[in-house]
Amino acid sequence: TWKQVGHGRVPACVLIAGEPGVGKTRLAAEFARAIYEEGALVLFGRCDEDLGIAYQPFVEALRHHVAHLPRDRVADLGAGAGDLARLEPTLAERFPSVDVAASTGDASVDQYRLFEAIGQWLAEAAGTQGLVLVLDDVHWATKPTLLALRHLLTAATAAPLLVIATYRDTDLDRTHPLAELLDDLRRVDGVERVALRGLDQAGIEQLMATTAEHALDADGQALAAAVHAETEGNSFFVVEILRHLAESGSLVFDGERWVASGPVAQLAIPDGVREVVGRRLSRLSDDANDVLSWSAVIGREVRLDVLARVGGGELRCLDALDEAIDARLVDEVGPGRWRFAHAQVASPL
Repeated sequence: TWKQVGHGRVPACVLIAGEPGVGKTRLAAEFARAIYEEGALVLFGRCDEDLGIAYQPFVEALRHHVAHLPRDRVADLGAGAGDLARLEPTLAERFPSVDVAASTGDASVDQYRLFEAIGQWLAEAAGTQGLVLVLDDVHWATKPTLLALRHLLTAATAAPLLVIATYRDTDLDRTHPLAELLDDLRRVDGVERVALRGLDQAGIEQLMATTAEHALDADGQALAAAVHAETEGNSFFVVEILRHLAESGSLVFDGERWVASGPVAQLAIPDGVREVVGRRLSRLSDDANDVLSWSAVIGREVRLDVLARVGGGELRCLDALDEAIDARLVDEVGPGRWRFAHAQVASPL
């Protein structure tokens, strides 16, 4: 079982690769949710395209852990808690007994101590119940982040620790920093690779039947074939195309099943997801489109305090974000934080 990973050797790692929208993050999240329900600790961190912050996913995971760790469990942070406090200032604020480690004056030594501290923290936090660390979008990781990940995955541990990392294999070439790490990990025990590909027509038919809660007739199968031809099975694109057809009235519910409003061959399947997203944006208010345009400039994820400065104030931004959530264009990912449902959503803005 997964709880046996890491005992007496390096941590286990699953690398999930695929194109944008194929379902990498969703797969990692669903697995992590199942493991959490079994009693394991789950920590999450992601990399952002435009930030370039060193150790960003580890800092996010550490910040969440520190915020929810009881004050009498400071030992769960490991012997290197002082080095971790240099990464995340809230650690020393929440646990006054932790002294922020001073620099040695040697950057390479400081970096090694930090890498060791990260490993000790995760091993202690794993305890006996196990820990799953999800690192999302590591194709955007900085070089220091990748070095820390390599150190973590090659250091011996007896802890039940599983690392899940997602990345876009379409974004890599030989010179990409992640490509070097992936090559190194080929020689490391416990590393598994999962390459996600688009749904085939049968998969799309199954998705449509499950969503509609009824078996597909010949017209439904023909629609699945048309959607597959347009999307090449990309799960995000498939869902967006089907949602567009329902919203535009091309698919209607007759009380028992979803049926095409006309011959399937004449359905106006759009030329691409960008067009679908553009049409959904056109149904939002002018204020919402203006605020989302500023959001797209800021990045894939936005904070309310930042957006409000350029988007016309908090109230206007909150109203716009509520519209976008209802349209399934953005998701609320934390207090005062929103994230575009997919990178493609921001493209037409």
